[in-house]
Parts: sequence; C-alpha cells; structure tokens
Amino acid sequence: MSDTITTSPTPEKPTLLDAVAEFASVCSRGDTADDLAVRLSCPEVDALAGILRAFGRDEAADLWIAEHATDGDEGDTHTLGAALAAQPPGRCQAAGSRRRGTPTCPGD
Repeated sequence: MSDTITTSPTPEKPTLLDAVAEFASVCSRGDTADDLAVRLSCPEVDALAGILRAFGRDEAADLWIAEHATDGDEGDTHTLGAALAAQPPGRCQAAGSRRRGTPTCPGD
C-alpha cells in the first residue's frame, strides 16, 4: 500500500478573454434576456450589449435592448423605438437606476 495521495489537478484559472467569452455566450440565450433585461438600467444594458457586439453577437445585443425597452419609463432612451436597437452602445450615459424609480436616460 502506498502512502501517497492522488488528487485531481486544480482547474486552470480562465483568462479574462475566456471568462468574458463565456459570459457573452451565456448572455446570448434569449431566456436570459427575457428574464433580466427589464431589471437593468440603460447604462447596464448598453454595457452588456457592447460586450455581446464585441463577440459578434449582434442579434443577442439587439434582443437585450428590445427586452429592456419593454419596461421603460417615458424619456428613457430605450423606449424611443426599434431604430435605437441598431445604435451602438453608449447612447444612454445618464446616471440613475430604474430599480430606484429615477429616470435613467433623460433628454435622449
């Protein structure tokens, strides 16, 4: 009988690129956008859409914007129509949070 203990190797720490690619993959699923997009502020959904677009997932980015817009407040950037979904991220820069009930994207 041997006194050595065999353990499975420690998984490698993912690179930043691998981790973000996995995040983009997970967030590209429609059910994720359906469940979460309305809970994000305009800047948050713009940032997520930017990551998705950077990984070539334009349709998923558009879906997040569209789902987010279904629960927008008057004056929010993402309630101004479908044409806005084609805009690059960063259009909505105002601070605030829908979750606190304050306008997120006034003036756009």
